[in-house]
Amino acid sequence: MKPFLGIDITTNRKNERLNGNEFLILKPSEILSQTLAKTTEQKDVIIQKSKMPLLLRIIKSICLFLAFICVSALLRARVSLAEAYHNAPWVFWLLPICVILFVLLTVCEKVKSHHVLDTDENQHALATHDRVMRDILAELAVPDNAKNVDVLSCYYTERNGKIKAIEKGLQVHQFSNLIFKAYRDNENLYLTNCNGKYAFPLSSLSSIRTVKKHTVIKEWHKEEPYDKGIYKPYHMSIDKFGCLNCNSYYILEVVHNTETYGIYIPCYELPVFEELTGLRAE
Repeated sequence: MKPFLGIDITTNRKNERLNGNEFLILKPSEILSQTLAKTTEQKDVIIQKSKMPLLLRIIKSICLFLAFICVSALLRARVSLAEAYHNAPWVFWLLPICVILFVLLTVCEKVKSHHVLDTDENQHALATHDRVMRDILAELAVPDNAKNVDVLSCYYTERNGKIKAIEKGLQVHQFSNLIFKAYRDNENLYLTNCNGKYAFPLSSLSSIRTVKKHTVIKEWHKEEPYDKGIYKPYHMSIDKFGCLNCNSYYILEVVHNTETYGIYIPCYELPVFEELTGLRAE
């Protein structure tokens, strides 16, 4: 099976070519693509400037973790507070220090983010990027009722027919979650983003396979929190690197010219793909 949006580095570690061009039926105009590349670069610079340095973000996560450990230790202790202090005074000193540092770093993080993002120049740059994206989706004829979905992409190796998603270089995640507009008509399932429109004949969709395996995904970028509302039942968590941890994912299998492709779906997008395809996860 060939992963859609996968990058095969079995024999070439430098390969960067995504699988799936066989399904690409329409690309945006050259002028819009170039404008998007320029505005995306500007957006990335702005977002990076709005973040605290990585070291401080790691310290913030460590403080939260240590505070959780201290509170858990105190709750499990079956002695008085005086005796607990006598047995482990460091817990009583470490807890407030971690809480204070966590709060200070959180406030600093928010202040810096607002200071960078709220300038007129940066607001204009971000608005321009969003406008170009809307222009591309309009050019690719994406309907208003299309659903926003994440589709997984990964570097992988293949051994004896088995696919293994891997972390490459300094990556701390197995999968990147790319945003698409998903919709269908009587003939095809469409996945469209600013790189182009992919079409998968409904007749080629064979099954949705469940993969029960711990999975690390690059980030969470939905408006609703990962642990609230419709996403709460999936029991996902965020690690100290800001990556999303899940317990499973799904593969929508597509048979094309006698070859099987797999569209890798994060667990939280399964209901959307079941609705669009009429298939149920096995």
